[in-house]
Formats: sequence, structure tokens, C-alpha cells
Amino acid sequence: MDEQWLAQLSPLNELTSADRTCLADKAHVIHVSRGFTLDSSDEYRWLIYLQSGRLELITKDYSTFKISANNDRSKQPVFSEKDHKIRAVAEEPSTIVRFDRQYFNTLFNQALLTAEQVETFEVTEAEGDLFASILHAYNLGKLELPSIPEIALKVKEAISDPDVTAESLSRILEADPAIVARLMQVANSPINRGVNPLESISAAIIRLGFTTTRDLVLCLSIKELFTATSPLLNKRMQSLYDHSTEVAAIAYTLANKATHLEADNLLLAGLLHDIGVIPILVYIDQSDIAVDSMDQVEEIISDLRIAVGSMVVNNWLLSPDLVSVVENAENWGRDVAGEADMCDVILAAQIYYRLLHHQLEDIPTPGQVPAFHKLFPEHQNPQLINEILAEAEAEVEEVKRLLRM
Repeated sequence: MDEQWLAQLSPLNELTSADRTCLADKAHVIHVSRGFTLDSSDEYRWLIYLQSGRLELITKDYSTFKISANNDRSKQPVFSEKDHKIRAVAEEPSTIVRFDRQYFNTLFNQALLTAEQVETFEVTEAEGDLFASILHAYNLGKLELPSIPEIALKVKEAISDPDVTAESLSRILEADPAIVARLMQVANSPINRGVNPLESISAAIIRLGFTTTRDLVLCLSIKELFTATSPLLNKRMQSLYDHSTEVAAIAYTLANKATHLEADNLLLAGLLHDIGVIPILVYIDQSDIAVDSMDQVEEIISDLRIAVGSMVVNNWLLSPDLVSVVENAENWGRDVAGEADMCDVILAAQIYYRLLHHQLEDIPTPGQVPAFHKLFPEHQNPQLINEILAEAEAEVEEVKRLLRM
């Protein structure tokens, strides 16, 4: 594919030439005849460009405009991420090129580790080969990031449409009966305080609301990412999921009890705060690297999980608040002005989790954590979090059960 043409395309022109070549290698070039139609609602996974010919774009209110291969508009994607219910019709034989949007995001958001950063890592001789291999894959963009689960992506896209209805959303969800069953259990669980049991997924969506439904579908579907084939690494993956679900349950309860924040957002934040560990474990699992013990793996995880986790959250086009959670989930001294935010809740949940599981190494007491004081400004008693969560133990256990079922 012509590099000169690629370099003119926005936002592809923000990639390096080498990254554009990688993206182009996976592209789909389609030659279409007059009258061929593209629908924006079907093309959300792609960055689509007109390489030759002419298209007419028709909006949902039937206004129209044209794109020709020789004008500046053709250097932009045919559909933006915010375009809904727009059709593109070929007015003459044309050539369109589809680029994988998620792969572009991976290349664009990849924050390469600099030589100065590498020098700050204390890598033992035993860890050296493993670290060098993973770091090399990371810097070349070959550390495969998990994709957002398909059902979660479809729901996310549907809810971004202002015309979405409970019925149209239920039709999307019905393609995944397992998610429907779990979502029904969540909607009918005590944590949602429903008076009457619900019997349809559309009723569950109405009770939960669109935004909560979107977040819960993502929460329930990411469980499938926590798997590995190696028994040793799979055990570590399951331990990671257990940790993530418990931190999520604690954060959910703290949000309900002590903040103005949406509890469902905290549920997602708790599940994603260590998401960077997954690509590292998957890379080791799928490579030929021999792992004798988890000690060397844990050092690699400690060094790379934040950078890799930020890439995953950015790649999924999630909120900047979730990126901040990934970057600060163990930044005990974080002290940002203003009301308590998602990071503060996750930090408090992490402290409580470690105290509960007697993981006391390298953690401060709750009273030494600024996040704790922001969550409970009127109470400086470090035991308060224990009392709150002891009172809400049933809720924490119910949230854990719903996530792990």
C-alpha cells in the first residue's frame, strides 16, 4: 500500500512509518461497484477511507454530503466514532480501505519504555532473559493486548446511540445467553433492591439503566480473559481474578457507603486495576520461555503492569479515570485536591484487602493514606473502614458471588 497516501490519512499520520506499514498489512482493500452501501452501525470496528471514486453520505435526517477521493475530506475516516445511522453509498466504482480500529489504538497508545526507564528496573540475572524478551515484545508492539469482549463492545456501541431502546439492547444481549443469565441474576439480586423479580432482559435493562447495563456487561464478560494454558500461569491468573473481584466488591461497597461516586463505575475500576498483568502472563504462556517459579514472573509484572495496563484501558477507549486507576492503584501517597475520586476508593479497597489477607509488607496503615482521609473526612479513626465493611459484609460477598458465578 502506498506509504505516501497512508501518511496523508488522519489519524494514521500520527503513527510512525513502520507502524503504518504494520497497520496496512492487516488492512482490507475492497473494490465496490456503483450503489454499494456501507452502514456506520455495522462498521464500528474499522477506520474506513475512500482511496478512489466517490461516496454519498446520508444521515439519519436524510441530509447528504459527498466524499471524493481527490478532496481533503477523503483523508478523514468515512465514519467517525460518533457517527450513528449514517449510510455511505458509492456513486461510481470505488475503492475503500478498512483498517482495524483496535489495532490502530494499540499502536497509537503504546507508550514505549525509554532507556532511562529501563535502567531504573532492578533485574536479577535469573530474571534477565525473561525480562528482556517481554520488554522487546512490548517495545515492538508484539505484546498482544486483550480485546474488549465482543458482547461488551456491541453494547458499548449501542448505548452510545441516542436512539437506543431497551428492546434493541436486549436483542443484542440475547446473542449471549450466558451474559443474559448473569445480568438477570444481578438485576434480581439484593444489591439492586428490586421489589419484584424480573423475568425479561428488557425489564432488567430498564431497572438497571443503560449506563449500568453497559458497565455490568463489561464486568461480567471480562472473566473470560483470565485464562492461561500452563497450570502454573493459570493458577496465577485465577489468583489475579479472585483478587480483582474482591477489590471490586469492596470498592463497590465503599462507593455506596462513603462517596458520591457511581458504585458500578467502581466495580469496573476494581476489576481493571491490575488488567496489565493479563498480557504479560499470556505472553509468557504462549512463548517458549521456561518458567521455573513465579518469583521471576512477579518481578516482571511489578515492572511492566502499569504501562501495559494503561495501554489496555486506552485501547478499549475507556474513561481517563480508569487509566488513572491503573496507574495509581498502589500509589499509597497519592494526594489530589478535591473530593474523593475513583483512585481514592481503589486505594482504600486495596489497603483493606491486604489487611484482610494479612499481606502487610510494604503497605502503610489506613491512617497514613491520604485517600482514606478524603473518603472519611469527619472520622480519623483508621478502624472506621473495618466497621463499615463489617456492616456490609453480606453486600461484599454478594457482589463477589455475582462476579465469580
